[in-house]
Amino acid sequence: MTRPHVTRWLDPAREPATTWQGWAFLAVCAVGLVYALVVQPLGSLVLIGSALALGWLYDRPRARRASAERPSRPNEDFGSFVHAFEERGQASIDPWVVRVVWDGVLPLTALRGPAIPLRPSDRFQLDLGVDPEEVEELIPSLVERCGRAVGNWSANPYYAGLSTVGALVHFISAQPFDQQGPRAAAR
Repeated sequence: MTRPHVTRWLDPAREPATTWQGWAFLAVCAVGLVYALVVQPLGSLVLIGSALALGWLYDRPRARRASAERPSRPNEDFGSFVHAFEERGQASIDPWVVRVVWDGVLPLTALRGPAIPLRPSDRFQLDLGVDPEEVEELIPSLVERCGRAVGNWSANPYYAGLSTVGALVHFISAQPFDQQGPRAAAR
C-alpha cells in the first residue's frame, strides 16, 4: 500500500451543504424581526440593543484574558511541528496526518487573536484556548481528509486521551484506512 504524497498544498475542505430548511428558518426569523420592528419599533430596538450590549459585555473580559495568556512562539512553524514528532522517534505517525491536523487545528487558535504555532504537547483547552467540542466536531472531517475510516472511535487505542494536539495526530494515525485506501486523501 503506497502512502499519499505529502505536500504543503492541501485541497480545501469541502463546503458544508446548505439546505432549503436553513434558508426557510432564516427567512421566517427575518420576517418576524421586520414585523416586530413595524408593530413595536421602540421595544424591538431596545431588546436588540440590550442583547448586543450584553453579548459585548460578556465577551470583553474573556478576550482580554485570552490575549494575555496566549503563548508567544516567534520561531516556530509547521517544520518545527513535524520535527517534534521526528524527535520522539515514533515511526507509526503518518506525515499526511500531521499536515492535516496542522491545517485543521491552526485556524481554531486564531479565533481570539493571532494563530498560535502548534506543538504536540499543546493541550487544546488550557494552552490553545480551543473548546474541546470544536475539536470533537473537527475530528470526522480530519479523519476523512486523511483517507481513514470514519467511525468506530472506541476501538482506537488513543480514543480516551484526546486532550493534546499530539494525541489527535496519534488518534488519526491509528485509525484504519478507508476502503478506498490512502489515495482518497490525495484527491
